[in-house]
Amino acid sequence: MAVYKKPLPMVDETNKPFWEAAKNREIKVQYCNTCNHYRYPVFSSCPLCLSTEFQWKPVSKTGEIWSYGFFHKNYFQGFENALPYNVAVIKLDDGPKLFSNIVEVTNHDLRVGMRVEAFFEDITNDHTIIKFKIIE
Repeated sequence: MAVYKKPLPMVDETNKPFWEAAKNREIKVQYCNTCNHYRYPVFSSCPLCLSTEFQWKPVSKTGEIWSYGFFHKNYFQGFENALPYNVAVIKLDDGPKLFSNIVEVTNHDLRVGMRVEAFFEDITNDHTIIKFKIIE
């Protein structure tokens, strides 16, 4: 495996189930046991009902581009060879939204509403990140 030079995800006890699921080629997010709301990013209580009761549930690996933008300036070490790169908000079919990158497409071809599917990239032996590919 090549040396990964970009910043690694900060894994802690609160988000560890998310990153463990990614390693297993799944997307899991918090699910409120009180109001049945999927939530991401990780938080100690539900933004809708404020309940602290939740479980980690798998969600769909497909969704659509909800929004996107491009980075033309190198803000983080390791990204200099990727400029300009896209950062998109993906609305999964189950509802939660994730920030990620769209791969295997030119930036000028991206459009809001395009269907995407998760792609899991092993960046180190311990870290897997979720990116997305366009699907028909």
